[in-house]
Amino acid sequence: MRPLPSPRTIPENNARYACIPVAGKGEHHVRFPTYGAMADLFRAVRERAPAIPEGEAPEWGDYIRAEEHVAGLVIGRTWFHRGFALESEEGEDVVAYGVAVADELVERGYTFTEYQALSAEILSRMTDFYTAGIAVQVEGRQEGKD
Repeated sequence: MRPLPSPRTIPENNARYACIPVAGKGEHHVRFPTYGAMADLFRAVRERAPAIPEGEAPEWGDYIRAEEHVAGLVIGRTWFHRGFALESEEGEDVVAYGVAVADELVERGYTFTEYQALSAEILSRMTDFYTAGIAVQVEGRQEGKD
């Protein structure tokens, strides 16, 4: 993670951007990807998120490894911090990218719980943004049929 030469400007009143506080680390701004890229991100998360069969105890090592790269991927693809840029570069291997982002966060003092919670909040808000946009589009198509 490297400091930006000047703080990013975050557009006001633009639903594509969100501000998420992280205790002890300040506000974290994120920018949601385009709808197609967002759909790809949701697919990547769904395919790679750790599954724990109901009623079974998770294999914690496997769970943490899977959760680490999923959380890192979500944070990396949406990162729009005012003062810091991530150094990790995304390539073809989304697992390696997610792990690299998680490693950057740990290097800056984030705990697993902190970056996992940040990722979960990003996914929640991104889902709201995504579904609201789809609802407007569907509503517009229905109005056009009348």
